[in-house]
Amino acid sequence: MIKRLIFDLDNTLITWEKKYDNIIKKVLDELGFANTDTQELSDKINKIELEYEKDRKYFNKKEMLDFFNERLEQKLPENFIDKWLELLPTCVPERLDKEDYETLEYLSKKYELVILTNWFRISQIERLKKVDILKYFKEIYDAEKYAKPYKESFLQAIGDKKIDECAVIGDDIYMDILSAKKVGIKNLVWKDNKNIANENKYLLEGVTVIKKLEELKDIF
Repeated sequence: MIKRLIFDLDNTLITWEKKYDNIIKKVLDELGFANTDTQELSDKINKIELEYEKDRKYFNKKEMLDFFNERLEQKLPENFIDKWLELLPTCVPERLDKEDYETLEYLSKKYELVILTNWFRISQIERLKKVDILKYFKEIYDAEKYAKPYKESFLQAIGDKKIDECAVIGDDIYMDILSAKKVGIKNLVWKDNKNIANENKYLLEGVTVIKKLEELKDIF
């Protein structure tokens, strides 16, 4: 019997839009990077950030800043990460779809809902507050302790439940679905945001595929 639903956040609950990538440029502008092409620097930081995230067992602000500085031609100020995390909560829509709220309301009455996210806790909590869905989740498991795809991240999200009492819902086949499967979680739901399920059939055996969050009401 399923008792706990473990949700990824970005592109599962809150869609990450391309325009949000400009948040780093805004950070640089606010920090006063005079005589600097902040768009070019922002693009570099975005690429380096993706490199940092890859197979990182945990996230650390100082370590991340050092990682950036090693790969850039100039040093970022010590408060760069904090300023970034401060502005990231603006990277959300004004509201989610009405059906998304109804779905989370429905699920929260039947199961424990938790979030497992590969980012820093403070900005993710604020983003959940901004779209008014934090109230549906019992706990937020962030990457400051353990990051996906490492098994420890899923084991902490399972909490005091048994593996077969948990389900994982995510949009990343590798980070969310295949990594959860390696831990032994068999109740897996993949959100196909890019309509690529057919070309990934060989990876999705035993996985339920959805296009919209509201489909979860027919599954759980």
